[in-house]
Amino acid sequence: MDNVSISTPVTHGTIEVIHNLSANDIVSIVMYVIIGTFGIIGNTLVMIVFGLLTQKKSQVNMFIFDQALIDGCTSVLLILFGVVNVFRPKIMAFEKDIDVGNGTNTSSITGHFLYLSPSTAEFLCRFWWSRFFLFACFAISTWNLTVMSIERYFAVLHPMTYSRNFSKRRAMIMMGLIWLIAPIMQYIPTIFQYTCGPGSCAFQESWSNAAGIVVGLALFVWEFVLPVCIMAFVYYKIVTEMRKKKMALRQKKKLVDPPSATSTPTRMPNRGASKIVHPSSNITMTLCILFAVYTFCWAPNQITFLQFNFGGPLNFTGAWYHITVTLAFLNCCVNPFIYALRLQKFKKGMNMLMKGKWHRRTRESRAKMTESTSFNGIDSNTV
Repeated sequence: MDNVSISTPVTHGTIEVIHNLSANDIVSIVMYVIIGTFGIIGNTLVMIVFGLLTQKKSQVNMFIFDQALIDGCTSVLLILFGVVNVFRPKIMAFEKDIDVGNGTNTSSITGHFLYLSPSTAEFLCRFWWSRFFLFACFAISTWNLTVMSIERYFAVLHPMTYSRNFSKRRAMIMMGLIWLIAPIMQYIPTIFQYTCGPGSCAFQESWSNAAGIVVGLALFVWEFVLPVCIMAFVYYKIVTEMRKKKMALRQKKKLVDPPSATSTPTRMPNRGASKIVHPSSNITMTLCILFAVYTFCWAPNQITFLQFNFGGPLNFTGAWYHITVTLAFLNCCVNPFIYALRLQKFKKGMNMLMKGKWHRRTRESRAKMTESTSFNGIDSNTV
C-alpha cells in the first residue's frame, strides 16, 4: 500500500528536492497528528479491555487485541512521520563538494550529509522516507482483519472443525505469521526502488516505469483486492448461514409453542440454540462492519493510485488526493468507536475503567457456566 505521500516533493531527474511546506502540507500534518492521537487513545483502551480486563481470552478476543495493537502502532508511526517530515530538509542537509553541469545528474554531484552517515542516510531513504514501516502496519492490519473473518467463517459454518483446529496456540501462530508475511510486498520498493541521492532520496537507475506498474498492480492485488474478495465472500456466507439458523429457530418455536386462540403463547426458546445465534450474530456483524468501514476508507486511495501507476493524472496538492489520504488514515482510529457502539464487553470494560475498578472480577461460577464453549466462549451478555 505504498500509496500515500505526506510531503510534496519536486523531482528533477532522479534527485528529489524538498521545497518548503505549503499550507496544504501543514494542514495535512496537523490532521494526521489528530487522527493518530485518537488512534492511540482508542486502541489503547481496546487493548486494556480485551487484554487485561477480559477474563475469557477467546480466539476472537485475541484477534481484536492484535488488531488494536496494529492500529495503535500505525497511529504512533503516523504522528512520528508527520512530525519528523517537517524537519526532513534539515535532517537530509547535504553539502556539495563539486557541482558540475546543471546538477540534474547524480553522478556529477559529490559531497556529504551534514548530520548523517552514509549508511544512516541510506536506511532513512529505504525504510523511513519510503514509509515502509507505516505501510507495513497497514498491510498487517488488512490481513489481520482477513484472518479474523476466516476465523468467524469456521466458527459459524463449521463449529466442529473450529473446536478441533482453532486453538489459542494456533491463533497466536497465525497472528505471528500475519506480522511476518502480510508486509512482504512492501520489501520490493524498499530493496529495489529507493536509494540515497545527494541531499535526499532517489529512485535507483534500474527502476523503470514498467517496474513501477508491475509493483503497483501487485500491491493493489495483494493488499486490497485479495483481502476484500476473501472477506466479502466469507461474510456473505456467514450472513446467509445466520439467516438460515434464525429461520430454523422460528420454525422450531412455532412447532413447540403453536399459537392458541384462548391463551397467550408461552415462549420457551431453545436456550442452547439462542446462545449460539445471538453472540455469533453480534460479534460477526461487528467484524462485518469493520470490513465495510475498511473498504470504504481504502477504496478511493487504492483505486486512485492504481490509475496513477498506469500513467493517469494525480494532483498531489489537490483536494481529492488529501481526501483519499485522510480516509485511509482514519481507518486506524475508527474501530474503537465501532466496538463502543456494538460490543457490550467493551462497554462494561470502559465502565470499569471509568469507575477505577481495575481489580474487579466477574463472578467466577456464573461466568464459567454462561461462557459457552459451543461458540468460542462468548456469552450473549458480554459481547
